[in-house]
Amino acid sequence: MAHHEKIDTMLDDTNQALGGGAPSSTTAEGVNLVEDWIVILRTQPEWTTVVPALEQLRDALDGDDLVAVQRLLKDIADQTAVIATNATGDSRHGLNQLVENLRDFSRAMAK
Repeated sequence: MAHHEKIDTMLDDTNQALGGGAPSSTTAEGVNLVEDWIVILRTQPEWTTVVPALEQLRDALDGDDLVAVQRLLKDIADQTAVIATNATGDSRHGLNQLVENLRDFSRAMAK
């Protein structure tokens, strides 16, 4: 599977998980999902600036640091929004949905 196809599949899966369309995930599943994103995005030049925040998110999830998780989700959403402006078609739609889901999830954690 090409990298962009893998990203599209992961994007759909992540949007479903964050948007409530998937069963509740465990922290370990969240760590694994973030690690999968790190591996695939390291190969994509337009995403290299997001990888450090994802590594921090993985570590915060693993360490059960919910304050850091909330902040990092918002930071990753902001970075993704910038990348989405250069995307086209279904990718742009999926990325914009991811931005919304990340921000919603971050806001929900603040309550």
